[in-house]
Amino acid sequence: MKKNNSKSAEKFYQKAKKYYLNALDIMESSNGHMDDKRALKVKENFNKSVEYLNKALDVLEDNAAIANTNLLLGCVYIELEEYENAKESLVDSVVEYTLLSKEYPQKYDLDLAQTCSYLGECLSNLKINELELKNEIALELTFKLADRGIFTPVTTESSMFEIEIPENFSECLEIQECGNAESFYFKAIEIYSKLANDNPAEYEPHLASGYYELVIFYTNLNRQQDANLYLEKAYEIAKKHKDNPFCQIICKMVEDN
Repeated sequence: MKKNNSKSAEKFYQKAKKYYLNALDIMESSNGHMDDKRALKVKENFNKSVEYLNKALDVLEDNAAIANTNLLLGCVYIELEEYENAKESLVDSVVEYTLLSKEYPQKYDLDLAQTCSYLGECLSNLKINELELKNEIALELTFKLADRGIFTPVTTESSMFEIEIPENFSECLEIQECGNAESFYFKAIEIYSKLANDNPAEYEPHLASGYYELVIFYTNLNRQQDANLYLEKAYEIAKKHKDNPFCQIICKMVEDN
């Protein structure tokens, strides 16, 4: 990347992050009861964050920085309840992190898992037909990965396209099987589980967090039996890591009820 582009992008990203965190601070300090003035301030901060993140994306060339910027942009759009925009940014981030994690798994697996989790949250809020959404996301991921040279859609007489997959990249197709909110939550948990198996002390709290996100997802769908199952899984891990703030929350929730 050109040096001036890198410096400009970093400057834009840091400004965007500052506005994003300012908005979250206002939301947290309001304890869920924002007056009109605070609500307007929150929205202004999020909109400023979007502005600077898009400026960063305009000059970025580094794939890891693009993935990270799209991840934050997706998070901001979720907070703004602009789920279609969030979906576009998070799909782009998933594609970049998928490619990066294939080459540098130790460095990027966690980022991929967290991005899949945010995409799951985004998709769970989109009010469109589930099957149509799944097909749309699968195709989007397929062609975005194809654009990056992972495999090539080839037009044939018998079908609109046929996917030819280089042997050493065949595992990249796993991500295109994820199409709905639930599948992205499970993709995140799959990665968290692998990381936790290698390093329990560092990554089991992330796995507990992944299970807890499924609890919220299933609770919102009124699937309480599934929610209870994953709350139990989250608690079994969380009680081993009570020094972790998020694990403390999970333990308190279970033990106080």
